Amino acid sequence: MRHLGKEVDGDLKINIDLDSLDVESVKINGKLQVLDWVATKLGLKDLLGEYSQEILSIVYSRFLGESGIKKLEDWYQKTDLNIILKLEFLTERRLQSALDYLSSLDQDFLFKSLHNNAKKYFDLCDGGIIYDITNTHVTGKKCSFAKHGKDKRGVHNSKIIQYALGVTRVEGFPVFCEIYDGNISDTKTLNSLIEHFRVIGSSHGLIVFDRGITSKTHITQLKKLGWGCICGVKSNPNLVKIVKETIDFQKLIHPNNYHVVANSGFYVHKIGYTIGSKGWLYICCDNRKRTKKTSEFHKALIEAKAQLDSSKAVAKELEKYFTKKNNFRKSVIEEAELMLGISFVFSTQNEIIGEVLKIYFTDKDIVEKAFELSKGLLNMRPIGHWLKSRVQARFLICYLSYSIASVLRLKWKKIGCTLEGGLSELDNLYTVYMRDRKKSFQFSKTVCFSKKQEKLMKCIHPSITKKYLKNQVVS
Repeated sequence: MRHLGKEVDGDLKINIDLDSLDVESVKINGKLQVLDWVATKLGLKDLLGEYSQEILSIVYSRFLGESGIKKLEDWYQKTDLNIILKLEFLTERRLQSALDYLSSLDQDFLFKSLHNNAKKYFDLCDGGIIYDITNTHVTGKKCSFAKHGKDKRGVHNSKIIQYALGVTRVEGFPVFCEIYDGNISDTKTLNSLIEHFRVIGSSHGLIVFDRGITSKTHITQLKKLGWGCICGVKSNPNLVKIVKETIDFQKLIHPNNYHVVANSGFYVHKIGYTIGSKGWLYICCDNRKRTKKTSEFHKALIEAKAQLDSSKAVAKELEKYFTKKNNFRKSVIEEAELMLGISFVFSTQNEIIGEVLKIYFTDKDIVEKAFELSKGLLNMRPIGHWLKSRVQARFLICYLSYSIASVLRLKWKKIGCTLEGGLSELDNLYTVYMRDRKKSFQFSKTVCFSKKQEKLMKCIHPSITKKYLKNQVVS
């Protein structure tokens, strides 16, 4: 039996001789404690079953800039996950098995449970869902559902996978994700979301999506499920006809019709309209953009005419604006000018104009930020797997990571701190493992946090600081 020190307020105060101490290792602790607390409240340890420790290890690694299963075994040795997750060891084989297990779970049940837990513990409101789709390119050559197309980086002929995401309109918490073949149209992806609503029994709400996804069939199906929608609408001959017949731009450009949305402003005309379901069409004119585009259009026409007069070829899309004798086709030009700076928003909800524009043009950005976060901070890099189950698991890891990130962002926003800023601030909260050569025992000591770090941790929950500061005698 050895005398090591005394206990004060439940914490061990160890008698040590600084000259006899050796530092054996320094391990990541503080940031992991924060992530683990949120994961626990979201119910992830129960939802992820027998492989929860391994899956959460992968999730947490995303917040610390680590990626790739093969590197995690070494990374694990630099962390306190053995204590935080009660995980004795981590192997590549076990991690691969965890990914296979994750892809086999009932995803609708996982999504619904996560969302319900988030509403219970973090006061999410039912303000509707924002839905969008992006893609990421694939480096593997044998992935059967990766198809050639143009990815979001603008690279043509890349092999890509489509990734759809639905998030709550107010907080941006994820409620649904799905992957699709790279060549599927955006419109068809909404079918999975509608089916998801059916499965989980979600019977009402508001969904917001972009014009590339809008279709008569989807709006009709959503109405049957009790869901309203606000969506963009692509310009088409019928809408061009409506603008011609109903819009007098001299009357439209008036202060009474002007609505400020974020950093833009629109002159708006509202009419009754039907796309599968009766609703309202908002014809939005961004006059600043309209003026700029008109000027650019006229400049392009003048330059094209000069080329034609010199017997030179012009861009194919400009040919329709000229007669065979190189004169301007006035009616065709006027029709093109008519639609410059014009966009369309359809809503099944009879809301005031300003509210509809805010929801569509401002709130819709929240899902774009989710994609940016997933591809940046959470490291959703190009996919190297070729089995669909592994690719699915990869996206689910990002989904789980984003669920935790959403909670952190909401909490830290209350104290004026961004997600990236908060995570960066917690970087140096380590556990230092030391050995006393004279007394022959090893113990740990956590690095003391600053006032700002303490504020960040207490903002999530006060218990995290107490758990972090607890010292341990290891052996």
